[in-house]
Amino acid sequence: MIFAVLICTCPLKYFSANIASLVYGLSVGWISPTLPHLFATDTSLPSGPITTDEASWISSLLYIGGSVGTIIFGWLADRIGRKWSLYAGTVPHIVAFLLITFAQNVIYLYISRFFSGIAGGALFCVLPIYVSEISENSIRGILGFFVGNLVNIGILLGYVIGHYMHFNEYPYVVLGVLAIFVVAFALLPETPQYLLMKNKVDDAENSLKFFRGLKGKAEVTVAFKEEFSRLQNFCNKSSDAKSLSMDDFKPRSTRLGLLISFALLCGRNFCGLFPLITFTAMVFEEAESSLSPNLSAIIAALIMVLGGIASTFLIDRAGRKILLFASSLGTGICLTVLGVHFFLKDHGIDMSAHGWLPLVSFSGAIFIGSWGLLVIPFFVMAEILPTKVRSITATVFMVIQWPITFLLVKYFIIVGLKYGMHTCMWFFAICCFLQAVFIVFMQPETKGKSTDEIIEILSNKKK
Repeated sequence: MIFAVLICTCPLKYFSANIASLVYGLSVGWISPTLPHLFATDTSLPSGPITTDEASWISSLLYIGGSVGTIIFGWLADRIGRKWSLYAGTVPHIVAFLLITFAQNVIYLYISRFFSGIAGGALFCVLPIYVSEISENSIRGILGFFVGNLVNIGILLGYVIGHYMHFNEYPYVVLGVLAIFVVAFALLPETPQYLLMKNKVDDAENSLKFFRGLKGKAEVTVAFKEEFSRLQNFCNKSSDAKSLSMDDFKPRSTRLGLLISFALLCGRNFCGLFPLITFTAMVFEEAESSLSPNLSAIIAALIMVLGGIASTFLIDRAGRKILLFASSLGTGICLTVLGVHFFLKDHGIDMSAHGWLPLVSFSGAIFIGSWGLLVIPFFVMAEILPTKVRSITATVFMVIQWPITFLLVKYFIIVGLKYGMHTCMWFFAICCFLQAVFIVFMQPETKGKSTDEIIEILSNKKK
């Protein structure tokens, strides 16, 4: 049902590029149902049960791998192209889940999570660029949201499948989805903008025809000719210098685009959703929720999926700015309420009559956060930065962001147990409120606008 809703929102040829997002979601969702099994005395791991410290490393090494993957695939995106970079990004995932299948001790799992992180770095660095460069202005937002929606669905499926499927069988599900991606993605060409950057004009024209549903010269429209001409002019301007230099970062529009992109990515991390998603069951157990931790985790993941789907229908109607603002403000409010619950419980107040409150506030934060905080920052970055600096900027910013996520995930439980969970929740809430203020005053609306129009807005040439 969920897949049917998503596929109906855009053509199938666009959908296939985003299947890689589902694989990454399965990788993230694997950890929640797997950790209890790894702690158990009857674990399938031949070396025996793992320790709490080992579990924290298994959970967080994904994000160190993400930093490495961003460096590698950010560099490859401008060398071998967006398409072949995404193809190459499937290799680390294959290695990661084969290691899980044949795992003998926790070292196998460390290496596996690191390789899954490398694949995640490829996904979040290259896929937003690919989607932005192939899509029409009118549906660019919907296509961009497929990245986050399928990651969310993958997390939900990971929670459910991991709960019912044997530890060594789970990887075969992921490898099967990867096979579907490899076959489906083969039908799509390279992006027109990348081909123009490499002076392959005929290939670029054929690529744009494919993505606009045109066949042969007879179907070429005036609108198509105008769009292709704009792309040529834009790429020619971006490629005047053969190599990247500091001059490329001097225009006011570029510098402002860099500031906005970096701030939104930082807000995405410090909103606290990554630690909450990673340790969902543990958070509910600490909050003394009225439902079991595993059931609460599945419900929260389902709500996150529904929030992402809802945002798909709003992104090109309400716009990026309003959704991201609402997402930041709403998530901050929900985390504040959750922090109040923890604070009262830690100070001896009986909260057993309010066991529903953690589930509602937690699910609310996840639902509202999936509107924008988890996806829109990548998408806005791909929209507001010039083509020439887009890949290198995405690489540098994500190299910085992945280690931040690693630290937040690794030390979230440690800080929460020592200083109280309410401390973590209120810290994340403050970050969300600061993000909302930044959006109001700094972020432009990019809904339905071409790259040239966005640059004009950032340059103050157009109000």
